[in-house]
Amino acid sequence: MNRLLLTTAAVVALGLPTAALAAGSTSFITQIGPETATIDQSGATDGQVGDSTHPLIQQPDGGGGGNVIVITQTGVGNSVGVVAAASQSGAANIAVVIQAGTDGSVVIEQAGDDNGDFSGAVHTIEQKANAQANIVIVVESGALNDFSVSQEGGAVNSASVFQFGAGNNVASSQVGDQLTLSVTQNNNLNQAFSVQLGGVDGLSATQTDTGALGNTISNIQIAEYDTANVALQRGFNDVIANSQFLNDDTLTVVLQDGFKLAIANVQAGPGDTATVSLQAGWADRIANDQGGANNILTVTSQSGVNLTIVSVQDGAGDRATLTQSGSWSVALLTQSGAGDAIIGAQAGAQNSVTVAQATGGDVASYSQTGSGHTLTIRQ
Repeated sequence: MNRLLLTTAAVVALGLPTAALAAGSTSFITQIGPETATIDQSGATDGQVGDSTHPLIQQPDGGGGGNVIVITQTGVGNSVGVVAAASQSGAANIAVVIQAGTDGSVVIEQAGDDNGDFSGAVHTIEQKANAQANIVIVVESGALNDFSVSQEGGAVNSASVFQFGAGNNVASSQVGDQLTLSVTQNNNLNQAFSVQLGGVDGLSATQTDTGALGNTISNIQIAEYDTANVALQRGFNDVIANSQFLNDDTLTVVLQDGFKLAIANVQAGPGDTATVSLQAGWADRIANDQGGANNILTVTSQSGVNLTIVSVQDGAGDRATLTQSGSWSVALLTQSGAGDAIIGAQAGAQNSVTVAQATGGDVASYSQTGSGHTLTIRQ
């Protein structure tokens, strides 16, 4: 295996020795075979690795893979693969990106299977505590790829991960403020895990493919004004699990489509909002638990057969607005604070609603159209 240590300087390299550091320089790398490249942009300004004519490339020699790339950015305005993405092809490749500077950018593409190490500290994006306004974009095609993202306390940093294949994983930990993670996964048995500890952080996730099964989106947020947005999750036995523990957090699910799907939402602080625009299919379930005051649950449409909504709201001034259409569906709604309100509608056949409100000043308004419905309201 050849090993290349590269600092940002103007050089074309094929397993060449270390180059000197220079500001505003451009570096080119092409490696064939099991290779290791180390790119160090420590202290550099406006350094660039790869351009449209000479992108950074690591590819196998007659099959296999096992390429390693380690990128460190601690200067200002440095970039790797931005004009043309840095690429690794083959199997069992590893990429490590460490950013501790300002306005750094990294774009990496990986083609092949078994890239990364989900259980270890390799194949990871690390945006350090003093990182500011850094961007990382990773594109993986193949199966059983893993990637971890660690944002350790900086601000306005972002990471975007695209995985196309089955059995892929993304794990993210965010500690700073105004950090964003975007995950797009396509196919079966994919997982996206996010833990956010700073304020005004955001997760956006999309899992596509009509025939997909066993996909998971899991998000934990422990600060204020955080957001989790799921644009699309489609398939069978998929799960969206969201936990938010302080105030004014938001969960939005635009579309979850398939059968035996689940949305599990826990929000502990006041002023939280959970919105499901459309959940459609068979045997789907929404479970909502909101513990603070002035929380809002909105299910614009849950449509299909044998659907379930279970909602518990414990604070004062909570609101739940729900619409179900189809047959053999159930809504179990509990509010235990003062001044709460439930407004709902069911259309179809053989649906049921049970509302329990425990204190004075509560309001419950429900309409049912179709046949064979049951409605129970206890105040």
